Amino acid sequence: MRVLHMVGDRKVARSPDAEGVAGVARAALEIAAAQVARGHEVHLVSVGKERWDGEWRGVHIASLPAMPWARVGISGRVLDLRLHLPYVLFARRRSFDLAHAHLYTYMRFLPCEKRVVHFHSDPFYKGNGPIGFDLKPADFSCIRRHSHAVVAVSHFVAGELEKGFAGSTRIQVVHNGVNRADFGKDRWHEAARALRREWGVKDDDAVFLFAGALVPEKGVLELAQAFARVAAGRNDVHLVLAGARSLWAEPAGSDDAGDDYGAEVKLALGGCYDRGMAHALGKVAASWMPKLYAAADVVVIPSVCREAFPLVALEAFATERPVIASQA
Repeated sequence: MRVLHMVGDRKVARSPDAEGVAGVARAALEIAAAQVARGHEVHLVSVGKERWDGEWRGVHIASLPAMPWARVGISGRVLDLRLHLPYVLFARRRSFDLAHAHLYTYMRFLPCEKRVVHFHSDPFYKGNGPIGFDLKPADFSCIRRHSHAVVAVSHFVAGELEKGFAGSTRIQVVHNGVNRADFGKDRWHEAARALRREWGVKDDDAVFLFAGALVPEKGVLELAQAFARVAAGRNDVHLVLAGARSLWAEPAGSDDAGDDYGAEVKLALGGCYDRGMAHALGKVAASWMPKLYAAADVVVIPSVCREAFPLVALEAFATERPVIASQA
């Protein structure tokens, strides 16, 4: 079977193990790799700023340039195909049996026998970033007409989708997963000790880890402010930030230069940096993440949006690390 995975404008690295990858892209990559292991031909494609092709664990990965001119006026409305047309043309050239969309819902015109829409987040979250959907009744109707299956990453998301589809569409719940063999505190014990020494962490110090995109939805500023209050009266705690704004969508995002939110986070932690208690690592290679989990004592997920099923939590549990999570 020939399978096409589409991740909207979500940024996919050319070398996923050597570069930082956002959770949805990582989940899609792992599904694609599992399908390759079963003998299928699998492509994973995003739409971004440039064209490139590569391969990862047998998965053909590619980035297609957006088409900024592809906006069509129909009956007084504008049909925006800037992201969609590259997918349609790519699929038309390769005759896929299955199209599987992640954080992407528009399946019309795709020349594939079967089409699956996979929801990794709250379909009603408005947001101000690329995880926002804020779907309307017409959107749910379009998904129902042009897809053959709808997948939810959690029962929470499935419940929200039930409201949107008004019970007219069957929803399958497929939880995220991680390869436990990649994680484990004992496997990475020595690497973790080396990292703690590099950060100036004493044996009895506590290390809190945040891993993910440094964007408002993830609550990083709130975490920074809370940690600064805790650290004000002690010297045995550390906060490690692993991630960057540019883990997310490529056309709307950019590099992290001029990142006002990141500057706010840095300002909130200013004194902690001066005392060697805060450590900003930037984007971290996926292959390094198991070492970071092993080096941490607690993983923090301070999101201020309604998270659906963060891979960070699973990876922390796979490393036998406790999680502190917000109830957004």
